[in-house]
Amino acid sequence: MTTNKRTIYRGKTIKTDTWVYGNVLYNNKGEALITNSDGTYIVDGGTVGQYIGLNDSLDTPIYDGDIVMLTTKTTIDKATVVWDGIKAGYFYLVIDKTGGWAINPDKFIKWNTFGNTIEVVGNIHEEE
Repeated sequence: MTTNKRTIYRGKTIKTDTWVYGNVLYNNKGEALITNSDGTYIVDGGTVGQYIGLNDSLDTPIYDGDIVMLTTKTTIDKATVVWDGIKAGYFYLVIDKTGGWAINPDKFIKWNTFGNTIEVVGNIHEEE
C-alpha cells in the first residue's frame, strides 16, 4: 500500500451521474461543487468522499466510502472505509458475514493493523 499527501475529493455529478475529481466547495445555495482544471461541476453532496492518502495493493486510490476486500493468510473480510471524527482517522468498518454492517465498535480496524492485501472492490454509492 502506498501513501500520497494530496487532498482530492470525488463526487457524482448531478447532470451526468459520473464521477469527477478535484477540490470540493459549497455554494451559497448549499450545493456541493467539485472543481478541477476541466471546470466546475455540481455534484450530489451525499457522494462526496475524500481521498484518504492511501492506495490499495493494486495502486488504486482509496476514498472515504469505498468498499474494500481485506485479505490475510487466514481471513478475508469485506469492509467499507469510514471516517471516525472522535478518533480523527479513517477505519475499516467490517461487513458481517450475513451481509449487514457490523455495529460493534470492536469491528473498527486501524489501517496499520492489517498487513496483507487491501483491494478496492466498489463503493457505497454504486453497486459493486
